[in-house]
Amino acid sequence: YAEPSTQARNIAFSDLTSTSAKITWLNGNGGKRIVVVYTNNTYTAPTDGTDYNAGAQWGTGSALGSGYVVYDGSGSTRTVTVTGLT
Repeated sequence: YAEPSTQARNIAFSDLTSTSAKITWLNGNGGKRIVVVYTNNTYTAPTDGTDYNAGAQWGTGSALGSGYVVYDGSGSTRTVTVTGLT
């Protein structure tokens, strides 16, 4: 997949409940993307060429530092609802 020269942008959170949140964004121009949600401000960059498993249920996707991959995909999809939050 081609690396983006334009990153995803306009990230927004909606439909917030005590256990879930909907995340939306505008895609960049890369061939594939992941969304990682972290529990704190400790960011760990993904590794190029690595396939990550996504899970919209908190804690079920691949771990990446203090976070989890909640979306992994390509194409025009630009939303995920994360559940299992506390």
